[in-house]
Amino acid sequence: MSQKIENMLNLALDATETEREKSLDLDVGYNPIDREWDLILKYSGSLDAVRNTAVSVTELTNSYAIITILESKIAALAEIPEVDYIEKPKRLYFQVRNGKRVSCINEVQKTLFSVWREMS
Repeated sequence: MSQKIENMLNLALDATETEREKSLDLDVGYNPIDREWDLILKYSGSLDAVRNTAVSVTELTNSYAIITILESKIAALAEIPEVDYIEKPKRLYFQVRNGKRVSCINEVQKTLFSVWREMS
């Protein structure tokens, strides 16, 4: 695979369907029904060649884009000169969980649940 493709995406592409389903991270961004990936691109120049390859393209700021692309076309995407880097989205569960913990939301939710149970 291309050096433009992040290691986690390469690993996900090389994994079997069963391995991806069992993993918490490898299937993030993958739609097994359509065999499509939602990917994040760092690019320079025009996205015209990417638009011709991808199912959909959403331009972001600072030369980033989010695309949806068929799994079979990812290698061709990496060959486009304007594409600098390709990565898959990351699961944010642990960041959200940690954010709740440090902001004491878990304790508030426990207290509210206890109060609700006592009122029921």
